[in-house]
Amino acid sequence: MLYRVLSGGILLVLAGCQSGGENTSSSGIFKAPPVPRTELTDYLAMRCSDLLQMRNQDTNVIENPLYWMAFISCARQTEPDTARVIANRWAESGWYNTLRTAIVLSRSLPENTVRQNYLNQVSLVHEQIPASVTPLFNMWWDNEQLAFKLAEQQSQYALLKSNTDQELETLRQQQQLLHQQLETTTRKLENLTDIERQLSTRKAGGAYTPDTGSGHSGTTHSSGSTSGPAGSDGEETP
Repeated sequence: MLYRVLSGGILLVLAGCQSGGENTSSSGIFKAPPVPRTELTDYLAMRCSDLLQMRNQDTNVIENPLYWMAFISCARQTEPDTARVIANRWAESGWYNTLRTAIVLSRSLPENTVRQNYLNQVSLVHEQIPASVTPLFNMWWDNEQLAFKLAEQQSQYALLKSNTDQELETLRQQQQLLHQQLETTTRKLENLTDIERQLSTRKAGGAYTPDTGSGHSGTTHSSGSTSGPAGSDGEETP
C-alpha cells in the first residue's frame, strides 16, 4: 500500500516537471508565458466631439481616471452655450451621468444657484464614485467649491457696490440741492444788502436837501421883510 502511494506521488511530481518544462527552452532558459494583449483606449488623443458624446457605461470606461481627465479637459474647451446643450444628454441615472452633467455645466458660466444645484446632486452620489476616480474627483470638487465661493463674494461685492453707488448718488443730489439753496440764499442776501444800502443813501440825501432849501428860503424871506419897513419909513419920512 505504501509503495502505491509513493509511486503515485512520484508520477505527479514528474507530470508537474514535464508541464513546467514547456516554458523552458532546450538550452534550459526559462521562457515567460505570453502576456494577453489588452487594447487600451487613449482618451487623451480622442477628439472632444467624440468623447463628449460617449454614453458608455462600461466599467473599463467610467472607472478609468484617464477617461475622466480627458473628459474634464474637453469640457473646459467647450463654449458655454454648447455646454448647456451637451449637459442635457445624460438624463439617465447613475453617478457617472451625474458627474458628467456637473462637469459640463461647470463650463456653462452658471449662476451660483445653478452651480449649487448640480453640486448638491453630485454630493448625493459621491460615495458611489470608485476609488480609482476619487483623487481626480476631489481635485475637481475643490475647484468647484472655490469657484462657488468666488462667485458668491463677487455677488456680494456687486451688491455692496450698487448700494454704495446709490448712496453716493443720493449724497451727490443732496449736495447739489444744498448748493442751489446756498446760491439762492446768497443772492437774496446780496439783494437785501443792496436794498439796505440804497435806503441808507436815500435817507442820507433826503436829510441834507431839505436843510439847504430851507436856508435859502429863509434868507430871501428875511430880506423882503427888512426892505418893507425901510420903504414904509421912507414914505413916512418927509
